[in-house]
Amino acid sequence: MINFSIKIVLIAGFLLFSLVTSTAQQIDLAKVRLQLDSLPDGPVRGSFKNGIQAFAGYVLDGKMSGEWSFWNLDGVIASNCLYKEGKKNGPEFLYDANGQTLSLSHFKNNILEGPYTEYYEIMGIALSGYYKEGKKDSIWTEYFPSGAMSYTKNFKLNLEHGIQTYFYQNLKIAHIETYEYGIPKGAWEYYYPDGTLLKEINFMNGLLEGSYNEYHQNGNKSVTGSYNIGLKTGKWINYFENENPFGVGNYKLNEKHGLWKYFTEAGALEYEGNYLNDLKTGQWIYYYTNGKLESIGTYVTDEKDGLWGFFYPNDQLKQEQQWSMGNLIETSDFYSIKGESLFKGTLSNENGTYFEYYPEGEIKLEATLKNGLFNDKYKGYHINKAIAFQGQMNAGLRQGVWSFYHYNGALESSGTYLNSEKIGTWRYYSKLGRLLNVSSY
Repeated sequence: MINFSIKIVLIAGFLLFSLVTSTAQQIDLAKVRLQLDSLPDGPVRGSFKNGIQAFAGYVLDGKMSGEWSFWNLDGVIASNCLYKEGKKNGPEFLYDANGQTLSLSHFKNNILEGPYTEYYEIMGIALSGYYKEGKKDSIWTEYFPSGAMSYTKNFKLNLEHGIQTYFYQNLKIAHIETYEYGIPKGAWEYYYPDGTLLKEINFMNGLLEGSYNEYHQNGNKSVTGSYNIGLKTGKWINYFENENPFGVGNYKLNEKHGLWKYFTEAGALEYEGNYLNDLKTGQWIYYYTNGKLESIGTYVTDEKDGLWGFFYPNDQLKQEQQWSMGNLIETSDFYSIKGESLFKGTLSNENGTYFEYYPEGEIKLEATLKNGLFNDKYKGYHINKAIAFQGQMNAGLRQGVWSFYHYNGALESSGTYLNSEKIGTWRYYSKLGRLLNVSSY
């Protein structure tokens, strides 16, 4: 708001206001009205300190009356409205910095009443609706710049009430919702841009209730489950596009609970275990696609704990590891797929070096642990012994500059991590060294 003092001068029948202003562009109407209370009836005009006209109108019985117009510091019209006895009564136009119409609203005794319209810069309608006693009422419609509808909403007493329909720019329905005085109600449906059903949900008393279904764009189910008073409950299944299940298990009070099984897209069991309060607990088993055991061990509140065993598809032991609440304590020797003993590193009591190998014994990873977590250098290799990646770890998280390499040794990507999250600029290259992409995180 503008802070100003007013000097009143009578010139040719007009009361001229000289405004000493700040650089803001809005007029403080409350201060203007205080000055008008003591003025005789007649036309009034105000100017900014730079001489640009700020407002013009008419005073009757010390109150704003008739048409009033306001301008910004550049002399561009900012608003225009009709007044009666100091209150807005009738249409009000608001304009942008270029003088283009932003909105048209209607007032009755200073309260929004009647049609309301917002416009895009090119004068296309952006939003239209209706006010009743200052509250949104009946149908409101928003439009894309193209003129196509973005949504149609029903309001009552300023609350969403009835069916609300949203659209894509291609005119297809995006989703349909129903409200009762602002509270979600009944069946809601969501669609892909091509019109294919995406999701079906149900509300009761404003909370998700009953069956829940999601679909892939090919029409096959993606997720099935159910809600009770807004919380996931009972059996839930996630599906691949080919309708094979991805994950199957139960929820209790919106948290995974009990046995969950996860599968490959081809239908093979990939891993299984129990959850308690949405955290992995007890024994978990991981499998190769041929059904052979890949690893087995125990979780406590989502952290590896106790003895873990890792195996090759031919049942040969790869390595045993001892964990304590997510910290790696020590390991056995590392074995090749043929049973040959390989150097495990110096890890003991949570500290030391650590190595991993490919099945035939080629080095795959060399790292250092401190207090049971990866720390300092972390370096991986391709099976041809070329470096695959290298960087720094701190308390088990990637930090600083990391580089990744193609099988032929050429740089594949490089950038910075902060707590295992990519930050800053990352560059990506082809196997021949050509810059393919630059991304910012």
